[in-house]
Amino acid sequence: MDMVNRAVKMLDVLARLTRIEHALVLMVAVLAGETIVLGRIPAPTEAIVISLLVPAFIEIGSFALNDILDVKSDRANAKKDRPLVNNELSIGAAWAITIVAYAAGLGLAYLMGVLPFSIALIFAALSVAYNYWLKDLPLAGNAAIGASMAIPFVFGNLVINGEASQPVLIIAAIALMAGTAREIIKSVEDISGDVEMRGSSTLPVVIGINGSLLVGKILVLAAIALSFLPFPYLNMNPLALALVAAADLMLVYVIVEMKEDALEMPMKLALIAFAVATIGYLLAVIL
Repeated sequence: MDMVNRAVKMLDVLARLTRIEHALVLMVAVLAGETIVLGRIPAPTEAIVISLLVPAFIEIGSFALNDILDVKSDRANAKKDRPLVNNELSIGAAWAITIVAYAAGLGLAYLMGVLPFSIALIFAALSVAYNYWLKDLPLAGNAAIGASMAIPFVFGNLVINGEASQPVLIIAAIALMAGTAREIIKSVEDISGDVEMRGSSTLPVVIGINGSLLVGKILVLAAIALSFLPFPYLNMNPLALALVAAADLMLVYVIVEMKEDALEMPMKLALIAFAVATIGYLLAVIL
């Protein structure tokens, strides 16, 4: 029983280090891109399974690297759920996870051919650049995270067809805006530790907290405004429409609740809205 408890605890530690929920959302985004291009859910061939794993592994590597480099600022920001902050996991173990995950993601992408590998390499390079440099710059780091949420849709598209699909590009643009907005919220939440420990010049440092939250709200509104544009290319299925509408309502709530002293909930809700909308677009193809 003790062995089972230890195993469960370690899985929980790894899930918190790598933010595994993000990996699952990115896998669904790849599947959505593939499904939209094919007009149906792809058969679970080896190539399709690999395509789902590529962004998941890169995401795992990216978040592990983020926690390694941010351990001091995370302590300053009192992020006690982070395994490296509360010493549930060693820095050495986190480095091992980072290296193995990046290698697995890029190695699997290499098996898929030049184009998928090139996209995966850009995805991985962007995540490394973010962790080492971009996250301390105004808006650039926020946009890098937004791009990392958009790329999986395009990756899934190009795995199936080398020509970009119009609805996929629209959905990727929505993901870019929503993801950038979510990261701006995070930069506001982390401002004190980021400035104290890294001397960051993030957006809230440059234009202030209220200005940053305003930019975030504008981007969320833009994502909402675009949310129904893919449907003329898909099926006007009532359930799919309802899911995207529900995601929009969540984002409206995010805008209303986007306040300096209560940012954790809007961040979580924005990710849920992203997942719900992605499932909605999937259902608009298969139903």
